[in-house]
Amino acid sequence: MSYRRLNVAKRKFNNIQPLPRIIGDIINNRVSVIADSLGQLPTTLSTSNKDRRTPLHLAASLGRTKIVELFLNFEFYSVNCRDNDLVTPLHRACRNDHSEVVSILLAHKADVDARSRHHITALHICCAFDSFKCASLIIDKVSNINATDSNGVTALHYAVYRNNIELIKLLLKHNAQPDVQDKNGQRPIHYAAIAQSTQAIQILIEAGCDVNARNKYLFTPLHFVAANGSEATFFELLKYCPNLEAQDIHGNMPIHVAAYNGKEILFEEISKNVDKNIPNPDGVTPLHFACASKYGYSLSLKIMEKVTDLNIVDKFGWTPLHYAASNGNDLTVKELLVRGANCNHCDSDLETPLHKSIQKCHTMTSDILIRNGAQLDISNKDGFTPLHFSVMAGLPWSCEWLIKAGANPLLWDKMGRTPHYLAVYYGIWDSFQWLMTSPYYNRLIEDSDQCYGNIVFPKLDAFKRSLLHYAAASNTCAHEFYELLFDCGEIDIIKYIYGRTPLHYICFRQCQHTNEGDIIQWIDKMVEVGADCSILDEDHALPLHYAIANGFSKTVVQRLLKLEMVKSVENYRKYFSIHCPFKIACFYDNSSALEFWAPYLGFESFSMFSKIWERAIEIATRRSHWNCVLILKSVGELHENEEFFSRMALLCVLNNNINGLRIYLKFNIITNFDVLMFAAATKSYGPEFLDEFFQRGANLLIKDSKNRNLLFYAVVADMSKVVTYLVESNVPLVTDCNGKNIFHLIASTGNLKMMELFFTFAIDKDFIQEMCSLLMSKDNDGFSPIQIACVKSHQNILEFFLTNFEQNIELTLMHFSGFTSNFKFVQYLLEKYGPSYIHSLGNDNRNLLHYACMSRRPNLLLLKLLIEELKFDVNVMDDNDLTPLLCAASVGNTSTVKYLLENTDSNLRCTDMKGNMSLHLACLSGSSSCALYIMKHAEEHSFLDDLISAENHYKQKPIHLAAKKGLKSVVVELVSNGASVLDQDFYGITPSMYCARDADAAYCIQIINALMELDLAETRQTNELEQTNSQSEVDNTTYENITTSGSSLRCSSQDKFDSIHSRIRKSFHGFDSMIESRIQKLGRKSLPTKSCDTSLIRNVFKVNQTSQLNVNTSQNDNGTKNEDSEIEDTLNESNGLDESVYFQSDILVDSDSEMF
Repeated sequence: MSYRRLNVAKRKFNNIQPLPRIIGDIINNRVSVIADSLGQLPTTLSTSNKDRRTPLHLAASLGRTKIVELFLNFEFYSVNCRDNDLVTPLHRACRNDHSEVVSILLAHKADVDARSRHHITALHICCAFDSFKCASLIIDKVSNINATDSNGVTALHYAVYRNNIELIKLLLKHNAQPDVQDKNGQRPIHYAAIAQSTQAIQILIEAGCDVNARNKYLFTPLHFVAANGSEATFFELLKYCPNLEAQDIHGNMPIHVAAYNGKEILFEEISKNVDKNIPNPDGVTPLHFACASKYGYSLSLKIMEKVTDLNIVDKFGWTPLHYAASNGNDLTVKELLVRGANCNHCDSDLETPLHKSIQKCHTMTSDILIRNGAQLDISNKDGFTPLHFSVMAGLPWSCEWLIKAGANPLLWDKMGRTPHYLAVYYGIWDSFQWLMTSPYYNRLIEDSDQCYGNIVFPKLDAFKRSLLHYAAASNTCAHEFYELLFDCGEIDIIKYIYGRTPLHYICFRQCQHTNEGDIIQWIDKMVEVGADCSILDEDHALPLHYAIANGFSKTVVQRLLKLEMVKSVENYRKYFSIHCPFKIACFYDNSSALEFWAPYLGFESFSMFSKIWERAIEIATRRSHWNCVLILKSVGELHENEEFFSRMALLCVLNNNINGLRIYLKFNIITNFDVLMFAAATKSYGPEFLDEFFQRGANLLIKDSKNRNLLFYAVVADMSKVVTYLVESNVPLVTDCNGKNIFHLIASTGNLKMMELFFTFAIDKDFIQEMCSLLMSKDNDGFSPIQIACVKSHQNILEFFLTNFEQNIELTLMHFSGFTSNFKFVQYLLEKYGPSYIHSLGNDNRNLLHYACMSRRPNLLLLKLLIEELKFDVNVMDDNDLTPLLCAASVGNTSTVKYLLENTDSNLRCTDMKGNMSLHLACLSGSSSCALYIMKHAEEHSFLDDLISAENHYKQKPIHLAAKKGLKSVVVELVSNGASVLDQDFYGITPSMYCARDADAAYCIQIINALMELDLAETRQTNELEQTNSQSEVDNTTYENITTSGSSLRCSSQDKFDSIHSRIRKSFHGFDSMIESRIQKLGRKSLPTKSCDTSLIRNVFKVNQTSQLNVNTSQNDNGTKNEDSEIEDTLNESNGLDESVYFQSDILVDSDSEMF
């Protein structure tokens, strides 16, 4: 045992606590001792370990029958007590197949359906641990034999996996479903295939399992068998003719799976019916799979003997040799090469098998390929040769082989890099040395005078970066590279195409991965040979910026700073206007660099000081870098303002940072804490925040503009700690400007824990009556917290209220729950009070079914409960003669109306106390779908004509009300089924006038209709006269007289309008008389005397008298009233016309809102 493990063992031994006495007695089965101690020391029974397992769990687990019976008879433990994993004693007994203990537990009514934290039942335990006796005892008492655990696994799955044939037969005998899927879609037959159980497969298939069943990856049982190679299981499955060509989610058949796992016998059997070279959708054949497998060498030999083309490719261009080389299967590689496989074949990425083997660091495979003629300088699509991959993989010996074999180290990739660059970047000195020994490199040196001048290395890559750039950028570059580069003159400090020099890259390193002393040494060396620290890259950043961002100390920063950069505003803006060093230091918490930079904030000519300082300190605050805040505060004494520091303190509060807040409060600049306190009330550190503010004189009783105090904010954010602090600080319960209190908010969110917390406070601080009144108080919309909980279906709040407060509002809440379709609450009341209570009547003698049908969000489950189970009468009427059907139609509940008409004997002919039928009310509700469905149902039952022609007490037909609500589709349907557009109501109003938007428009329509009728009559009379004159022989005098008389009947439209308008101004009654006389002259039937009564139109449309057409209703010069006014007064007195006669409220239940 190692020294570390020994120390761990010692610590565990030292932390062992002595076991309670009762635990030792149970383990040693001391029944008499336990029996004697039960009455004397009951406290010992409360013993439990850290997992809350009780002595009863232990006794059941060990099969201590008598001790279990003693515990249960003593009634100290519940037979269904649970530990932290929700495991009961029954689970423990079943795990070890203690059938006698199980019998005792069942006799004491143990819950056989109890589930653990992972939803495992006792039957699952029996099947998972082969407890057949216990399973036999509990299986008849299990409510659902197909119950699943959290992974969707049933007891049958467990039994099959354990290959327990007795349990499998027992479960199937009790109707366990053989085809249940777990969360991965695997059925018991898949488990049988995995467990290699031939008997289980036979039993399951005979029970109805599909031999080709698939899981969510489309694996069949045959796929699993092909993977594990069980021959007996395979041949058992073959008896039931499985699909040998079934494809999984990747298109692989069992033959592919067998090839990959090297199962020769299974492969041969399957290949009798399936082509050995059949590819999957990616073009991968069994030969590819066999060559890729560590276990497929012998199988691959057999396949190679019958395959003509060993260079067959998949859709990625890989040959079998690619797969073998990539997986390091040396024997397979040799065999393929002996049989003539092409070792230089390129895939779709232009990579050969040699590329694959070097990438995977298979050195022996690479050596085999090189010895058998693999080309060394083939480049892939990125320009990488095998030598590039060898350097990147960190394989110096591979570089050695490649160089000795003649690989060219001077070939560029697509970024213009030779392997030298990669060796420098990855810091592989050995590989670099081997590259330097290449004959190609030596010839480069010999020819350098002709080609490149005095150079030693490839000069620049495609981005104009030298080896020094790569060395500077590398975190692993060795000292040897720098020394070599400096010694050989490779020190031209140039910019590459993005403007960065090696100085930029050396500062780009992460400080924690680099020795800062080395960085300083290299920076000094570069500066010594002429490196310029003031070069800006294309991101407008200096090496200084990168050094600060990557955490280098002020020593490095000092070497990179030139004083002329900060001597003037112009220079500062040139170098630091885009990237401010102060902000960068605060962002990355580089307090050392910030401390160096801080003095440069204060030079007099720098006018941007205040903005930079504020922005930097804000960045430090947001990222909780308090050292930076203190450094900046020390240089910003002259720029302190309360607004800025209050904003920073608010950031601390919003980020839940108590330490940062205390720093800002110590500055003693903030005096107004109101906004901070409201924000603090919503945070988990709220008590600490509020206590800090309170100690500095803040008022905990503050309110916002909507009269909400801190308790509102704490309740909304569900901050129980803040609520406790505020209540203990005597912060009162208030109501905001909308009439809502905190219990409205609690009820809206269903936060039972918060409600229980306030109830506890109410009891402790004796304000239970105040809490009760607030729970019953209504907001400005007329809803109390309890009603809101009912609307939101928060069952927990409602049950808590009824349990703890005696207000006798259960009946009102029940009816309100019907109105809001709260099905769960109705069920709760039914269980608590019984069916007779559910039948109780409310206001206007309405029952729960009336209210459920009035709901604007119907719940058919509630309707079924009331009608089918509780036998509510569907035709019962309330005091307004409304049946449930009429209630549903009045609010346009199409689904409720449909359910009542299709599934009950609801009477479609019933009317309310104003004579409205269901179609009237559906039109009044503005619901086209409801009205159309009622008409459709009436047509199917030969009642449509009666429904369309039905009149209410004011002789209004459905077409009047549909026109009033603008229900185009309903009006079309009514007219097409025979509804008359000329029907008049009690006051002579036709449907066309109901389409008007107000009384003025209706008045105009009435006048226009009357004049149109007169014009038609005059035109008809004139035409008849002209026709008579054309047929008779008369002299010219007679003809002229006739023509003159005909012309006198026609006047210009303007003259006619002026004449009519002047008469209207005198009195509407006079205009009515004029129309009447003109009609009588034409020999037409008189219009109804009330057809043009403006007072009736006003009453119908409920428009203010001041907005009507200017009709003179005042007294005339003789002191008498106008005739119109007299008619209006008479009608108002005699008829008592109600505003709701024609245009009733869209929501008929509004009058009942006060009931709740």
